[in-house]
Amino acid sequence: MTHKNQANAQDISEISQLLLNWGFFRDHKMWDELRSTFVDDGIIHLTWYVGSIQGFVEGSKAMSKSPVKTMHVMKPSIVDVNGDRAIAITPASIMARAEVASPGLDLTSEALFYDFIVKDNGIWKISRRYCIYQKDRLDSIEPSLVFWFKSLWMDTSQFDPAYKYLGFMLGKSGFAVQPGQYVDNTEPTRQLYAEGKSWLAETPTLQLA
Repeated sequence: MTHKNQANAQDISEISQLLLNWGFFRDHKMWDELRSTFVDDGIIHLTWYVGSIQGFVEGSKAMSKSPVKTMHVMKPSIVDVNGDRAIAITPASIMARAEVASPGLDLTSEALFYDFIVKDNGIWKISRRYCIYQKDRLDSIEPSLVFWFKSLWMDTSQFDPAYKYLGFMLGKSGFAVQPGQYVDNTEPTRQLYAEGKSWLAETPTLQLA
């Protein structure tokens, strides 16, 4: 393995750990550590929040006080590195459990995290994160005719089918879905991928040892 390939492999390993850490920190209320996964002026774009990482952390604190419990299952990432820049695509299952009413409900949302990543003082950090939604589902925790009956009056028509149950559950928890969400295999998402490819191809900044 050449020195360049060794460096690239090390970068990919560090970036992969960064992305796994983000999910762990978010789910375990490790707010300072969560904040440290982003650069200072980093932004994040997902259903219930679009804006700075600082605002996302504060919003996550508020969400953590809700009776709805969430978990992010982060899967192996596709990582492409060029100097001090990288693009990463990470499949994830966003899961939530709500037991505040009968029947209790489980939500599963399948999505991709699309990250613009930079080396900040020698440490890989997320600069921009976009969530790209694929599909979701809502299930009763226990077999329930009540759930089936209630589902007949569950209005999800205002949301894209890729995140309709996620949007519905967020609304019930007091969080509004923000406009301009990304859905897999759509033109806006293809444009985002093209932007990432162009950004990554720009001349990288040399890192001095």
